[in-house]
Amino acid sequence: PADRLRPPIDLSKSAEGDEHAQAEKAFKQGRFMEANRLCDSILQAEPKNSFALNLKQQIHERLRDLGNREMASSNWGKAIAVWIDVLKINPNEREAAQQLNTAKTNLKKQSQMDLANKQAQEKKIQDLQQQITIALSAGRYLPPNPGNAIELIQKLDVISPDSSFSKEKLDQILHNLVAQANRSLQARDYASASTLVKQMQNYFPETSELKTLVESLKAEESRLIESRNSWMQKAEAAMSAGHYVTPATDNVIAYCNLLLASQPQAPKALELKKDSLMKAVSQAKALAQDGKYDDAKVVYSALLYLAQNENAVPLSSQDLKR
Repeated sequence: PADRLRPPIDLSKSAEGDEHAQAEKAFKQGRFMEANRLCDSILQAEPKNSFALNLKQQIHERLRDLGNREMASSNWGKAIAVWIDVLKINPNEREAAQQLNTAKTNLKKQSQMDLANKQAQEKKIQDLQQQITIALSAGRYLPPNPGNAIELIQKLDVISPDSSFSKEKLDQILHNLVAQANRSLQARDYASASTLVKQMQNYFPETSELKTLVESLKAEESRLIESRNSWMQKAEAAMSAGHYVTPATDNVIAYCNLLLASQPQAPKALELKKDSLMKAVSQAKALAQDGKYDDAKVVYSALLYLAQNENAVPLSSQDLKR
């Protein structure tokens, strides 16, 4: 208690002797235990040295303040180290011993909580990896499919940003999407190919494979537009020539069906096709009335064949047969 009544020493003034100077320097630099050791060395030679006694008091108070700050910040490991140093200076200080026990207890609780959190996180990672694998096996790669792999991978990246599993599965998804898009292009299913390319632009915008696919799709779409224009011109020419349903490869229906296979709701083609079927019936009747029975039979036979798949044929199969 008597030590606490001593006035603080003025460390702005140089102390005499090497140990004094070293102790002062260590204190200013925050090396408190080294400063305390130097003070003890001074006091062994001079038990009542005021410089050493006052500096030890300041070291003690500084360490106590530091310990309390670490406790307030829940830095239990650092707090333990500080309170151990306080007790080295004053082994009988009950408050420091209590604070040390509190810090040790809290550190143990924190370690247990950290372990539980780590185990829970590892379990969540395992669950997400399993769900991703199942989604890939089922072909659920992208939204809006429920439980799709991309959204599950995004969840995994939040809790495990450096996961090699995520990168591996993203590469797998990209590979599969590219393969699907190429198959769609080969099958001339440009709508599906375009949808896949747009999805890849959203989720894999920087991949080299995407650039190649975009260029291929543009080239195929350009060729398709040219083909559609050609089919429509040929259909209109066939209409003008009266080739409504015959001959087999050069008639309005054949050209319109080619166009509608790539563009099912093309209004001009649908209208032209409907008109050609009506005119074909009239054409067949006129040929029969003119005694051109063989020519009429060819037209009726073509209409009978078309009636199996075309709802717009104005006569029933029975009427056509008769």
